[in-house]
Amino acid sequence: MSTKPYHHGNLKGELLRVAEEIGREEGPESISIRQVTRRVGVSLTAAYRHYTD
Repeated sequence: MSTKPYHHGNLKGELLRVAEEIGREEGPESISIRQVTRRVGVSLTAAYRHYTD
């Protein structure tokens, strides 16, 4: 995880932004929820709270 704590009002939007960033850098097949949450600096479970599936 990031050493800087996450303080953003729109976690869902930030997760999507970072997923797009990873997709552009490494290709869409490389996007994973673990990698996205690591870059954003939140726990894996924090991300799941924002999505129903």
